[in-house]
Amino acid sequence: MDTTRWVIVGSKEKAHIYKRNKMATELELVETLNCPDARLHEQDLARDKPGQSFESSGPGQHAMDPVTTEAEKLRTDFAGEVAAHIEKARKANLFEHLDLIASPEFLGALRDKLSSQTHQLIEREVSKNVVDADPESLRKYLVDA
Repeated sequence: MDTTRWVIVGSKEKAHIYKRNKMATELELVETLNCPDARLHEQDLARDKPGQSFESSGPGQHAMDPVTTEAEKLRTDFAGEVAAHIEKARKANLFEHLDLIASPEFLGALRDKLSSQTHQLIEREVSKNVVDADPESLRKYLVDA
């Protein structure tokens, strides 16, 4: 089998999966995964208003902030979806090396969702939100990494 490298370029909104064979210099788009709700505002994502809490001293009440915002939960869930896609491909031997280019928050969420076996295949990571960049620009980011 020709050595195949996958390049995952992601953000909270979408993730592009590219492949490149060892001898090829160009990135070939394999698939795009989307998270359409990622552009919504927090108040549009939240199903309910925050709960109320009583003050420890006095008769007042105040709204409780959620521990995790809906936007963070959405980002984590989408990172899990992308990671599951990567894991399935790794188990099917579709790639031997992996490069990640993602916005800082999404890169962290994606790292948390990947297995230790997949972590061993990661060769380069670029913490930058360039999901809409053209393949030639992406190659330059990888060379600089």
